[in-house]
Amino acid sequence: MPVAALFLASLLNAEPAADLYVAPNGNDTWTGKLAAPNPAATDGPFATPARARDALRAVMTAEKPRPWRVLLRGGVYPLGETLVFGPEDSGREGNPVTWAAYPGEKPILSGGRSITGWRKEADGSWSVTLPDAAQHGFNQLFVNGARRTRARQPNTGYLRTAGPLPEIKDPQKERDNTASRLGFTYRGDDLTTWPDLDEVNVVLYYDWSTSRHWIRALDPGARTVRFVNPTGWPVCFWEREQRFHLENARAFLDSPGEWYLDRKSGVLTYLPLPGEEPGKVDVVAPRLRRLVELRCDPAGGKFVDNLRFEGLSFQHAGWQFERTQQLEAQAAAYCTGAVWGQGVRNARFIGCEIAHAGEYGLWLESGCQGNVIRHCEIHDLGAGGVRLGAEGFTDQPNLISRYNQVDNCFIHDAGHVFPDGVGIWVGHSSDNQLTHNDICDIVYS
Repeated sequence: MPVAALFLASLLNAEPAADLYVAPNGNDTWTGKLAAPNPAATDGPFATPARARDALRAVMTAEKPRPWRVLLRGGVYPLGETLVFGPEDSGREGNPVTWAAYPGEKPILSGGRSITGWRKEADGSWSVTLPDAAQHGFNQLFVNGARRTRARQPNTGYLRTAGPLPEIKDPQKERDNTASRLGFTYRGDDLTTWPDLDEVNVVLYYDWSTSRHWIRALDPGARTVRFVNPTGWPVCFWEREQRFHLENARAFLDSPGEWYLDRKSGVLTYLPLPGEEPGKVDVVAPRLRRLVELRCDPAGGKFVDNLRFEGLSFQHAGWQFERTQQLEAQAAAYCTGAVWGQGVRNARFIGCEIAHAGEYGLWLESGCQGNVIRHCEIHDLGAGGVRLGAEGFTDQPNLISRYNQVDNCFIHDAGHVFPDGVGIWVGHSSDNQLTHNDICDIVYS
């Protein structure tokens, strides 16, 4: 073979250059400097992104600034806790730190847990007992990469209120009366004293927002339901017969594709779709609210700079709120992101995926400047796609968010939990560029 051909062949067979490698078949006691385990299984890639992050911190502090690169092999990386990057993980201008997919492969950073050990019950349902359900419950379930429906009533469409609580005569004139935001009168037997009533969610639909509630008290005689947490608008303010639906009671489990978790007994029940068989499906439940945090102190002049994420997939983030919190605001502004950052500057998210999230996909909050989100697919979302900036105004330069770009992204299939989420939300943030994005299949806007 000619020398030139031999040289080309060696290039084609060479491993992609990186400072560190991570792989599902790696080991955190190895050096992380090989893309695959060696034949003796004594060295190879790391097993977890967190170990690679820590190792990179150590070498970056010991060497002069230069570009650094970590490559992740294809496969699933279960995150035991949120993966946090801080100022010490930053690159510098002209010398970024890049976390990228190994060429041709798809690494998935997952905040989920796999559910196995299903039993087929006599009624056709599947069940499995999760001993830690009381401490580690969840609100979403994904089967073979698709979101499944938390048991709800009705299965499609809505129920309608009969009116406000009896003590509220005119919700439009009693906006300052706290009781106007803490319940309603219902029709017939739309609600009843189910054994798991304290776990039921009431989801109310307004004008441009929704609200989600836990039940404090139910009076079947007066047909009144009273909430733990308040609404934003008085109930029945916009229409006396206001729309709502119910979620999360065992009694609602009546349609293929629905599921229910009894947190007291730990029993998870699923009604399979036609063709699904136990042991032949991949079932995942989220256990983390945020998968990745870019965390620093912009008010104190500390930032996360020049990080690049390329070709990575972030999946399976849950949603979580205190029961007393008001869960009503236009654009679901109370929701965070599966990937979240504060004080992030000159970061790049290129060709990444964020999917199966309980709230927003990505939120670059206060102090985020000069970041680029490009060619990303953000989908199957509890709320919306991307948030830029904070809700409140600030005149502190380090806390202002500006000069960010969202370009050529595909943002779709959102609003599954908080229907008032939006495709791209811009708060108190200026000079951003939102260009050539395809945004569709979102409940609100």
